[in-house]
Amino acid sequence: MNDVVEQVEKFRDFLEQNYQNQLNEITLKGRNFLLIDFSNLLKYDHELADQLLDEPEETIKAFELTLDNFEISHFVRIRFHNLPLNQKVKIKDIRSQDLGKFLLTEGIVRQSSDVRPQVVSAKFECPSCGNSISILQVDVKFKEPYRCTCGKKGRFRLLSKELVDAQRIVIEESPDSLEGGEQPKRLNVFLKEDLVEPIMEKKTTPGSKVRVNGIIKEIPVLLKSGSPSTKYDIMMEANFIEPLEETFEELDVNKEDEEKIIELAKNPKIYEKFVNSIAPSIYGHSDIKEALALQLFGGVRKERKDGTWNRGDIHILLVGDPGSSKSSLLFFMSKVAPKARYVSGKSSSAAGLCVAPDSLVLKNPGSLIKIKDEVEERLKLDSSKYSDGIWKTKDGFNQKVYTLDNNFKVKSGQVESFWKIKAPEEMVSLKLQSGKEITLTKNTKLLTINNGKIDWLESNKFIKNNYIATVNNLNVKSDLSIPTLSLVTRNPVIYGVKPFLKEILSKVNKRELAKELKINENNLYHNWIKEGARGNITLKDLRKLLNKFNLKEDKIIDYITNLSLYRAYKFKIPKYLNEDFLYLTGLIAGDGDLSENKRKDSVKIRLSNSNKVIRDNFKKIVKNLFNVKAGRSSKKSAQRSESIGFSNIIISEIINKLCIPKSHKIDMGSLLLNLPNNLVANFVAGYFDCEGSPVYRDKKEGSSILEISSTSKTILKKLQIVLLRWGILSTLRGKRAKGKISKRTNSKIIVSKHDKDILTIYGKDNFIKFRDNIPIRQPDKKKELDFIIRKINKYDTNTDIVPNISSLIKTIRKKLKLNLKSLKIRRNNYSKNYLKKIVNEIESITSETCNEFSYLKTLSEANIFWDKIREIKVIKPDYEYVYDLTVKESHNFLVNGVVVHNTASVVKDEFLKGWALEAGALALANNGSIYIDELDKMDEEDTSALHEGLEQQQISFSKANIQATLLTRTSALAAANPKLGRFDPYQPIAAQINLPPALINRFDLIFPMRDIPDEQIDTKIATHILEVHENKDGGFIPDIDSKLIKKYVSYAKKRVFPKLTEGAKDEIRNFYVSLRNSGSGDKNEVKPIPISARQLEALIRLSEASARVRLSNKITKDDSRRAIRILKKCLEKVGIDPETGKIDIDRITTGITTSQRGKIIIVREVINEFNRNGIKTIPVEDIINACKDKGLEESRIENIIDQMKKEGEIFQPKVGFISKI
Repeated sequence: MNDVVEQVEKFRDFLEQNYQNQLNEITLKGRNFLLIDFSNLLKYDHELADQLLDEPEETIKAFELTLDNFEISHFVRIRFHNLPLNQKVKIKDIRSQDLGKFLLTEGIVRQSSDVRPQVVSAKFECPSCGNSISILQVDVKFKEPYRCTCGKKGRFRLLSKELVDAQRIVIEESPDSLEGGEQPKRLNVFLKEDLVEPIMEKKTTPGSKVRVNGIIKEIPVLLKSGSPSTKYDIMMEANFIEPLEETFEELDVNKEDEEKIIELAKNPKIYEKFVNSIAPSIYGHSDIKEALALQLFGGVRKERKDGTWNRGDIHILLVGDPGSSKSSLLFFMSKVAPKARYVSGKSSSAAGLCVAPDSLVLKNPGSLIKIKDEVEERLKLDSSKYSDGIWKTKDGFNQKVYTLDNNFKVKSGQVESFWKIKAPEEMVSLKLQSGKEITLTKNTKLLTINNGKIDWLESNKFIKNNYIATVNNLNVKSDLSIPTLSLVTRNPVIYGVKPFLKEILSKVNKRELAKELKINENNLYHNWIKEGARGNITLKDLRKLLNKFNLKEDKIIDYITNLSLYRAYKFKIPKYLNEDFLYLTGLIAGDGDLSENKRKDSVKIRLSNSNKVIRDNFKKIVKNLFNVKAGRSSKKSAQRSESIGFSNIIISEIINKLCIPKSHKIDMGSLLLNLPNNLVANFVAGYFDCEGSPVYRDKKEGSSILEISSTSKTILKKLQIVLLRWGILSTLRGKRAKGKISKRTNSKIIVSKHDKDILTIYGKDNFIKFRDNIPIRQPDKKKELDFIIRKINKYDTNTDIVPNISSLIKTIRKKLKLNLKSLKIRRNNYSKNYLKKIVNEIESITSETCNEFSYLKTLSEANIFWDKIREIKVIKPDYEYVYDLTVKESHNFLVNGVVVHNTASVVKDEFLKGWALEAGALALANNGSIYIDELDKMDEEDTSALHEGLEQQQISFSKANIQATLLTRTSALAAANPKLGRFDPYQPIAAQINLPPALINRFDLIFPMRDIPDEQIDTKIATHILEVHENKDGGFIPDIDSKLIKKYVSYAKKRVFPKLTEGAKDEIRNFYVSLRNSGSGDKNEVKPIPISARQLEALIRLSEASARVRLSNKITKDDSRRAIRILKKCLEKVGIDPETGKIDIDRITTGITTSQRGKIIIVREVINEFNRNGIKTIPVEDIINACKDKGLEESRIENIIDQMKKEGEIFQPKVGFISKI
């Protein structure tokens, strides 16, 4: 207490000596903060200053108490700036020892949330004594009083709460502070009160660079259950934030550097030196390199009094052949520019997170569907092209899949979108020890564990014997109840429903109803409603009536007594799919078949099994369910067991919808798998009674097992996942049986037609789960299973392990100071059961805990089965597309039982629970440069943003409840590939690149980079490359070091603002006017426009940049001539109309030259002339002849007509004719 009083006194004296005027101003103007220079405090009392740095929270509170002595009527925050440099820390260097310290850091604002109110203090009233209790709210969780002074506990009434404005921003390390291939790290920063006032909020928009002084704190990550996770997030609670406009000016240029720069600027070969210093390892392209040098310096931004402005940034586009060094130039420039961002457009080869088309996705409530079938079905309903070779849906159609939550528990997750992506050249195929297989793209991540730490890892980084996460238990819950009648698609006669029909038809006009539904009146008046009358309603007509009265089929099923078809025998069906029906279906899937007769009007449902009990069960169920007698179909023979069966096409179609009972094609359909667990368990029981067997082995022979075999790998792959509903783990393996010859007792030779697969279940724990959940009915197999369970003394500890966690357990023992002698803790891998034993032992010894222990407990309870990789292959896919889902929140889903990471699309503030605005690359490159590779692969949304960003130098953003404008004062260098792979000089740029012409028009310079065979040039390039590889510098040391280039550019942009001299103006004016009028010819012809005002502005920017290179404030004739030369070379390469040989700017901006436009006008006019003469359906041949008379070539006329068809101007009513629309 004395320390606090002493602090208050000292600080009061400090304020009176140094900040009395500021305090008076606070009182007069009502400001709510006092800004203090830390250096002043340090001069006054270094001990007090040190205490602030080491114990900032308590010290700042004490300082704020001091302000009570200055008669200020409102609360005032103390803010500190100008902290010493030794308090500066990089985001990547923040560690646990920095918690609670007062530090400063710098970075670029990457995200900013909306401003939200936050409780800082709450006042409660005691219901017993009426006492008021104030509680400061300093934690994330809202706190209430525990006890009143009167002794009352709990249930206090909230009287009031004090709210302040709060905002979260995310800052990211500046690219300048990174070394080599380092990735920028991020830090959450919390701002409150005056730090989020509108004037401050404008200075912390995404893309701004800021310096933050604050206290480093940890935030517990809450799990879905509400309990804290073992993982903590680090954040900074800001005390003060100041914007740092990260521009070229920010680079430190000392006197020595300045002398070098000034001396270099005097060199008459300064331009040549810059050209030689740009990507010296790349041969040639001197014109492009000169333009890139000028782009670094840029022009001068001009802002006028009326609010308009002209940009100074220069935009350049490179279009060229593969291997022409476009990407290398971009990458080099991104390293020498003082502030730069390098990004790449989306391409199909780098599409990322996808799986093979036949991968099985587990949907809610339980179906397993090939991802291709699911995605293609959704794309039919809502398909939009996301990018070249990528399609996605706009929403998830309310579909749900199974996923892992933050506690590693299986839950249902909402699909946000479905993706279809062109398959890459190579995929990764993984085979696991359990027999599961998965094929996915190289960038797709899987969940793995290393030293107890669970993390995502790209599939191409795994090696053999690594562990990946699959699931060990599925939380499948279904209450689906399906009326059996709803599965009937044929049209049987329905018996027993006359009372029901009589009741509903008594309320309507039967004559009008008969007319409306096209039904014979006699049926409504007599046959269908009167007992004893001949005739009964069919299912088709019954459904007509039910639809008319908006009734569901379950309203009628209680009345139905029998069905019949084709005047055959009567039979019944169960009201709903039930356990007996599913058990019967399992028997048929195992040892049965459905055999259709030649007329296709009857199907034989047959079971062939040597076990009499199973055959008797079959007969009993058939009689009970359908009131049908199953008879013997065939006697036992050398080829097959005795078979029994019955004929019924309707029952067979229901079974077909549940599975496909044809040995190697047996499947478990979605309808079956969406049923409740008890029904699915009866299907599994029926299948096991036919195809499964318990195998007892003593210790010498090995482990006892349960086996299920089939020639259908599909059903076993699904069954392996289905068994996880009850936590039953199994292993799938193949067995070569195709072509295998076996002899019967009568010497009859049998040749197997298909390979077999075997699903094997190990371990007492799994055996018990199988017995308790799968109601097998074959007595011998039930008896054998019980015998195996009794014979096994202990649980198998190797079936479900958590690997690589010994170091985690050692850390827990050390932190909690435990002596666990009773437990054998010497291994690296532990079974889940043993882990739970360790957890229970620790909890019985101590009530203390640590993050690592909570994490261990989570691991022991996780729904994860750690499966070892048995084989890894890189394969070339034989399919065209791969597929993916985006799942809300969890961003993972189950594929073939494996946990797979997916795409993520929404940025949300998880701390303040609001939407966050995240800056894109353009905004982050504000006041710098952006380098965009694969520009033609960008999606429509990014292309639209780029269009606005390059010209308006800002991007408007509207998402969720955020509307914002981000500044993008950025120079852009972009590279794009022609559609057909190589650049065609005879085709306009706009026709060759997958970009809108309006965006292409935003670039000041467009350079084609062609790869043309030329013996002399090829020799020079080859020599150059060989020299580069012979020596790491290649003998090509740049004339100017890259660090000096950065400082040179920074110095020029900061200090040099050149203006046009009269000579320079004349040079540009004369070039512009002469070129504009060079296309003149026949007065009646439409003249091409060689250059527009947009190019004129580009010339001015290039001239300004040229003057800046010399550090001159005057733009001379030479500067203008240099700009003209560069622009002219560019126009000559991409703007020449091959038909006229003249420059036509429309060839670049619209893709249609003036000469082409003139020919289109002629064709259009010819068509109009035919229309005026009353001919609406015009023969194409007549149009061609008329246009030929006006000097057009036939091939050109046909091309124009085809183009007009595509654009919807005309259509073809019949072959050889066209009409206007």
